[in-house]
Amino acid sequence: MNKYDKEFSEAMRLKLRLNREARSKGSAASPPPSAPSAESVSAPTSVPNFRDEAIRATMARHPGLTYEEVQADMKAMGF
Repeated sequence: MNKYDKEFSEAMRLKLRLNREARSKGSAASPPPSAPSAESVSAPTSVPNFRDEAIRATMARHPGLTYEEVQADMKAMGF
């Protein structure tokens, strides 16, 4: 597996893990049936910024990278 594929795989694994954690914490308090759908509601501030956490995890694995470089690379990869 090349470097790009490894980093993509790690970013997706992190994203899925954080998403599962956020959903498991939020599943106890389900919205009432009259609540607006998830598409029309913005994310609450208590939900972690998955992109930011993925960037910081990548920077921890690759100390020479800057936040802006990782952000630009993720944008180029479609994140």
